[in-house]
Amino acid sequence: MSLRNLKLNIPKGGKPVDPLEIFNNLTLRGNIENIWGPQKDALQDWHKNRELNDNIIKMNTGGGKTLVGLLIAQSLVNESKHVLYVCPNNQLVEQTKTKADECSISYSARYKSEWENERKFDSAETFCITNYASVFNGKGIFHRREVDAIIFDDAHVAENTIRSQFTLNIANNNPLFLKTVKLFRSYFSNTSMGSMFEDAVSGAWERIIFVPMFIVKDYAKQLRAIYIEGGIDTDETTLFPWEYLKDNLSQCCFFVSGRGIEITPPVIPFHRISFFDESTRRIYLTATMPTQTAFARTFGKENVNIISPSGKSGDAQRLFVFLRGEDDKQHQDDALNLIGEKKSCVISPSSKKAQEWKDKGSIFTRKDGHTRIQKFADSKESEMLILVARYDGIDLPGKSCQILILDRLPMGESLYDAFIDKSIQIDTIRASQTATRLVQAIGRIFRSNTDHGVVMLRGGDIQRWVLSPNNSRFLPALLQKQIQLSKYLIDEVNDEKVSYEELIGKIIDGDKEWDEFYKSYIEQFDINESGESNLQYLALLIKERVAFQYLWEGRYNDAGKNYISLAEQADEIDKRLGAWYLHWAGLASQLSGDTKEAISNYLSASNERIELGRPKIDMDSFSFKPDVRPKFQALRLAKLYENKKNKMHKLLEAIESNFDYGDETNKTEEAVEVLGKLLGLESFRPDKAQHTGPDVLWIAEEIHQLASFELKTDKKSDGSYSKDNVKDCNDHHIWLEKKYNDYIYIEALVGRTLKVDDIANPSEKLLIIELEQFRDLYNRTVSLYRNIESSGAGDLEVKFERWLRHYGLIMPQCVSALKSSKAIDMKTMED
Repeated sequence: MSLRNLKLNIPKGGKPVDPLEIFNNLTLRGNIENIWGPQKDALQDWHKNRELNDNIIKMNTGGGKTLVGLLIAQSLVNESKHVLYVCPNNQLVEQTKTKADECSISYSARYKSEWENERKFDSAETFCITNYASVFNGKGIFHRREVDAIIFDDAHVAENTIRSQFTLNIANNNPLFLKTVKLFRSYFSNTSMGSMFEDAVSGAWERIIFVPMFIVKDYAKQLRAIYIEGGIDTDETTLFPWEYLKDNLSQCCFFVSGRGIEITPPVIPFHRISFFDESTRRIYLTATMPTQTAFARTFGKENVNIISPSGKSGDAQRLFVFLRGEDDKQHQDDALNLIGEKKSCVISPSSKKAQEWKDKGSIFTRKDGHTRIQKFADSKESEMLILVARYDGIDLPGKSCQILILDRLPMGESLYDAFIDKSIQIDTIRASQTATRLVQAIGRIFRSNTDHGVVMLRGGDIQRWVLSPNNSRFLPALLQKQIQLSKYLIDEVNDEKVSYEELIGKIIDGDKEWDEFYKSYIEQFDINESGESNLQYLALLIKERVAFQYLWEGRYNDAGKNYISLAEQADEIDKRLGAWYLHWAGLASQLSGDTKEAISNYLSASNERIELGRPKIDMDSFSFKPDVRPKFQALRLAKLYENKKNKMHKLLEAIESNFDYGDETNKTEEAVEVLGKLLGLESFRPDKAQHTGPDVLWIAEEIHQLASFELKTDKKSDGSYSKDNVKDCNDHHIWLEKKYNDYIYIEALVGRTLKVDDIANPSEKLLIIELEQFRDLYNRTVSLYRNIESSGAGDLEVKFERWLRHYGLIMPQCVSALKSSKAIDMKTMED
């Protein structure tokens, strides 16, 4: 062929970089006819700030942010930049490709391990549409390629997806599971967590055991050798996260549960990823990021420019229905009656909960793929689609589904999330993350300002959560107002002035009377701001990222200083969060070789949360900090010890065998009462003495704090806590309010970790503490007295104060630090 016949298509002049100009030059196909006002505003605002490293574009779900993202991607390509457009999953990759085709925008794509138009991406002729896994996995191909800009679509759902790429999961049927737990067993067998550890190893899914970092550090090299020998670096299910973690196991959390072992860093080491350096521009497209803390937790950024165009796009009308009844079954019956012949979608927190709906619908599995979702969306029949813990990534817009049933309060899928939520119980993190999951779940069926519909709430836990101002402040303003409107409608329904059937029919049918009613009231409600504590937590998240970066890079002294500072600041918000940071300060000190400081930090953390673990100590080389001022417990015990030393030792011996489960609860109650006295507290048994009140009460009058214990140590391992058991605790709370109304309480059921019956109504603060925790408290008390006896001459009051602090026996921490579960959480425990 003669070269004279070749014609090269070389564009003349510079390419436009203004995204609106790019849109005006497109050949439109499909459903796109024009650009909406909010889309135009977002693009203009971004264009003015395009040189910034980070821009958040916040548009309500259904507001057209995909088109906005595509135009920004093309604008950056026209600067000759290598650009990634990143989606949460392959389904959304394909949807984005379809949207680009409708706009005649050229693109490359990388997903399902295959390329489309790879050369054009390499030469910066097109941007590449891909998924989070391709970008963030440890051996991802984009780590080795030039990337100048990256657009994160649906950034509000990115946290779990990104963390999963840095998380190593070893299933309980993997030989590496038993080899790992064998190393940890010797430590746990000598602690109050021993039986719980064995439960987890034996397959109890509800058990989540955090391996203290001093144990992880001691075994890190051995674990690395075991894992490499076991082929962890060649197994397709583990090789990608292993690439990130292989050289830093001593800085990773290890969790053991019945499902397996999870290994993950407490903070994602974004500093190791080139996409987050100063040479890369990042655009985050988000619909439902409810707080700045959620964004900082996901991407490690603060003070990012936020573009939030005005307009009604995505402002869907929602009615929240608080399902009626005393238990889950009655809530379900109410939901089914209200749904009738209408289509609906259920999101359940677990496979077992989802089974309760299977007779009414079909459970979606990952292998069903997008085809199953599309079939449901297109169906005109009365169907129910059941999703298991899928709070993001599945969209059912418009008329495809207008009724969503949220079955229980959504919880995190990872062991890390579950540990923070339910074990260590850091309330600030728990509330913020729960809000994020709720908003994501609601976004499954509400995709635009015309997607009006109903959200039904099944379970007392989720109903109480959304009604609490302390929780709702983490939700977007419009959701808060819709919840308040729905709350007022509860009374109208109960008074039979209107029925839920009528309300549901009107909102789904688009009745004008509903529109007028909704518009006349929705703006009358005030919203709860997340407040100063949330801003404080945001600042802590950023500082935590700095501290962990030092730890990851081996700058242990700098890490230790930062973690100590974090712990001091966190104490003002949540002492449990402070303890978490103090534990990591202990690791930093241990890695730097400062054993004394490490032990001090580890012990202080454990004294606040026993789950964090107490290291073994060589008492011969241990020394206390000077200048200890004795407080009321030490003063009382020193006086008693001087006069009744022998009696106190005999009391210790007498109750030693009484911290066991069984039918004989009287001896156990007596043992808990005596233990309180031996800790220097006022301790007595109101129910025995006065035939009212809790079984045992520990009182610290000097600080106006108390602990109330209702013992149910006669429960069998296959039992549960009944409505009457919980009612007893609620009655005790009323009794306490009358007699000790100016005290701060800890209220607990003492017994096995068992399910709380659905019809029971525990308070948010009622705890379940296993008897093993009191056995551990007893053992520490024995050690206290042994050390007092063997420590020789000296100020007895000072000695008691030092040993009380050392063993974590100061009130109220001696109770609040014990491993516990919230009774309200145990309503969702699976049998």
